[in-house]
Amino acid sequence: MNIVSGFPIPLTNDERVQDIDLLRFLVPNPESSYLIRVEGNAMIEAGICDGDILIVDKSNRNPSSSQVAVCELNGEYTVKFVVRENGILWLVPANSTYAKIRVDEGDDFRVWGIVTYVIHKTRC
Repeated sequence: MNIVSGFPIPLTNDERVQDIDLLRFLVPNPESSYLIRVEGNAMIEAGICDGDILIVDKSNRNPSSSQVAVCELNGEYTVKFVVRENGILWLVPANSTYAKIRVDEGDDFRVWGIVTYVIHKTRC
């Protein structure tokens, strides 16, 4: 069922009772997907808040600069945008009060997975 956020539309009984397999909808690759709870507000401007649950797909480890990624940097995990600028790799937060993190050649870095969905209460 789809619903508009503008003017109300009438729903038939069939639409209200429609079965939705939420797990299949949110996790199309269950064998490579994980749930991770967020701590902190570094991605708040991307709609990801402290306490949110991320659905992360580990089958995709090559994010575009507009995709949120779970990354491992020198043994620590973080959620950021991965951006390459002038040959330099950066982990970029979505919070203007946080600095971006430069990934140097000697760093142990890998993309752990791509965030496919964010689950949170309506509070951001």
